[in-house]
Parts: sequence; structure tokens; C-alpha cells
Amino acid sequence: MGVQSLSELNTEIRKYFEDPGPQIEVRSNSVSGHKFLSVVFDRPIPLSIPHRATDALQRFKDTFDQTIYGAGLALGAVEPRGNFPWARNPKNLDKRLTDLKIPDAMHSVIWEQELYWTGEDWSGGNDFIRDLVEMANERHTVNVRAAVKFDDRDFCLPALVGNGDCELLHSSSEPIHDPDSNSLILMAWKGDGELVGDFHAPMGIYFDSPKLRSPIEVCAALRSFRDAAARFLGDAEVAIRHAG
Repeated sequence: MGVQSLSELNTEIRKYFEDPGPQIEVRSNSVSGHKFLSVVFDRPIPLSIPHRATDALQRFKDTFDQTIYGAGLALGAVEPRGNFPWARNPKNLDKRLTDLKIPDAMHSVIWEQELYWTGEDWSGGNDFIRDLVEMANERHTVNVRAAVKFDDRDFCLPALVGNGDCELLHSSSEPIHDPDSNSLILMAWKGDGELVGDFHAPMGIYFDSPKLRSPIEVCAALRSFRDAAARFLGDAEVAIRHAG
């Protein structure tokens, strides 16, 4: 089940970062003399992580289809179908409800989910869930990457203190990826400088897909998808009882 895959995924990710996790190091370039504060990933992400993420993603999407099929059976549909009407916009949703012959008793429940893209010409929508559905529709193992959680409230970089020849070259929430060392450069400077103050860089595993409009942490995304599927299932059960 998707819930089990998500639980196992959480365990796998925790082990990856703890046994031992990526290392935070200060490195220097002997040619340029520049120094770097980097997160170094010494080992690849285990294949079990994208595999479990893919399984959970597919199963949570399947919950929507299975709910539609079960509703069709319960409501006496002549030809029950197992296709949730994922749509581009409200007008497209209206058409798909008819094309897929979804029982009328389920229409209001589906409208309430607002699982279509957002747009300037209509209200509602959920780009986050629709992005996940687009990934699931590709039907292959998802790509993932390790990254720093820059939106985490605990994230902070140290201050650089030095004399007149010390110059900060890079310091931001947009790290520079160094493929040669498989690292993320968080800060870069030249001259004699010292890092002082608090430094905390929490890390996570993120989906790596052009389908996504913004970076999404794998476990957080799947928990939201799980909750959306469970909410739809619960709403559908209520609608079926009322229709009966």
C-alpha cells in the first residue's frame, strides 16, 4: 500500500542522511585561492528511495481512480469506470464528467476537490496535486536529488569575517552545483576570512522533474497527496450514503 511505501521511504531517507550523511566542509582551490563552504555528497542516493517514492506516488493516484470505480458500482452505474476526471480547468472538468459517465451523485464531490490547474480566468485549482499527477502519469521511476532545505526556518549561514583583502563571492539560498566534487557550494570567498556564527543546513530528498513548477520535498509532497486521496475517499463515501 502507498502508506506502507511512504513509511518505508521515510526510514530509507533518514538512514541516507545519518549513515553517514552528506558532509559539510570548507574546501579551497589551490589555483584560484578561493575557499568554499560546501555540502559534499559522498555516496549516491540508494535506488530504493526513488523506487519507494514511485510506488507511493502511483498508489495514491490510484486511490482516486479506485474511488471513482467503487462509487460507480455502489451507485448502480451500467458501465462503472475507474478514471478520475483530471482536468485542465473547470470547463474541461465539466466535459470530462460527462465523457467518463461519472454518476451525478459524485459530481459535487469532485467539484469540491478543485483538482485542476489554476488560471487567471477561473477560481480554485491545485497546481501542486496536478504536478504530482503529471509525474505519476509518466509511469516510470521518478528522479530524486538531495538538496538543502532553504525554506526551513532553521536554515542559516555563518558570517564571513576577515581583513581588507577578504571578499565574499557567493552566499545565497541558490547553491552552485559542482559536478566534479558532487557538492553544493553554499558560500564562496577569497582572501583571509573566517566563518563565525550559527550555521545550520537541514537537508532532504526532492523530486527532480521538469513537470514540477517548483522544488518539492518527496515525503512532504507524498503526505499531501495521501491526505488529498483520503479526503476524496471520505467525501465520496458520504455522497454515496446520501444517494442511497
